[in-house]
Amino acid sequence: RTTPLSSEAVEILGNWASKQMVPADFVFPGRSGARLNNIKSAWSALRAACGLNEIRFKDLRHHAASAMVEAGVPLIAVRDILGHASIETTAKFYAGVSEKIHRDAVETITKRLAG
Repeated sequence: RTTPLSSEAVEILGNWASKQMVPADFVFPGRSGARLNNIKSAWSALRAACGLNEIRFKDLRHHAASAMVEAGVPLIAVRDILGHASIETTAKFYAGVSEKIHRDAVETITKRLAG
């Protein structure tokens, strides 16, 4: 599965890769230079270095998806980016975020009409 990256992320990763001492076919190669199959030890070391031991990798995914929904990205697009098989799965996790957006929208228009 392919996950899209923002132009800013592509630029940051490109700059980082160009500064590596050993050229590689991958931005984050495994120890032998081949494809990285497991990020557990690297993720654990990064969390420890940052003092964020309670953060799980899937928390980053959930935060990104919630931010997309809060920004008004349609649930279908969020589903596709996350790789969920059905819109029901996406809605189950992010409908609460979407409902808040809808409530805020109704409040906004109510205030505008009243004012």
